[in-house]
Amino acid sequence: MISGLASHGRCKEAIELFERMERCDLKPDEKTMTAVLSACRNMGWIDEGLSYFDKIKKVYKFRPTVQHYGCVVDLLARAGRLDDAEKFIKLMPVEPDAVLWRSLIWGCKVHGDTYRLERLIKHVEGLEIDDYDDCGTYVLLGNVLLGY
Repeated sequence: MISGLASHGRCKEAIELFERMERCDLKPDEKTMTAVLSACRNMGWIDEGLSYFDKIKKVYKFRPTVQHYGCVVDLLARAGRLDDAEKFIKLMPVEPDAVLWRSLIWGCKVHGDTYRLERLIKHVEGLEIDDYDDCGTYVLLGNVLLGY
C-alpha cells in the first residue's frame, strides 16, 4: 500500500500510513523502507529521508540494500547536494550499481555541475554494464553528452 501510494504521487499519504504502521509496532521490511525512501525523495524531504535511512540499521535492525542507498543518492542529487551524494557513495559498504551512478550523473546535469559530470561519466564508462540489462545508462550518457 505504501509503495502504491508513493509511486502514484501520494507521497504524504504513504508516509502517514508508514507512521501509522510504526505506531502499531509493526516493523518494516526492505521493500517497505524502499517505498518510504522513495516517497521522501519524490517530495524532496531530505531530512526525513536521511532520518528514515538511519533508522534502517539502528531501529529496524537490518542492512540497507543498494536500493536504499540509491534512494538516498537520488534524494541528495535531486536537491543539488551533489558533494553529499558523492561522499555518500564513497562511504557505502555495498558496491554502487549503474542505477545509482545514473542518479548522480543526472543530478549533475540538472544542477549544471559540468566538472563533476565529466569525471563521473569517465567513471561510469569504466563499469562493466550489460548492454541488454542496463541500456538506460547508455541512453542517459547519450542524452547528457548531446545536451538533451
